[in-house]
Amino acid sequence: MPKTLIPRDERRAGLIKAGVKLAKKTPVDKISCALLARSVTPTIVPSMVFHIFGTTAAMRKAITKAAAQ
Repeated sequence: MPKTLIPRDERRAGLIKAGVKLAKKTPVDKISCALLARSVTPTIVPSMVFHIFGTTAAMRKAITKAAAQ
C-alpha cells in the first residue's frame, strides 16, 4: 500500500494543534521537537518537526500564538 504524503501546511497545522494540547500539561518552554513528535504519533520523528518549523523557538512561538487565539 503506497504511503500518503500529507501536505506540509496540513502537517504543520496538526503539529501546532498537538502542541497546544501538550502545552495544557507542559510549559511551552519545556516542549522540544522530540517531545512534540512523541506526543503526536510514532510515525513523526523529531527531525520532521524541526524540518517543518526550522527551529525549536519557531515551534514554540507557533504553539504560543495558536494557544492565544
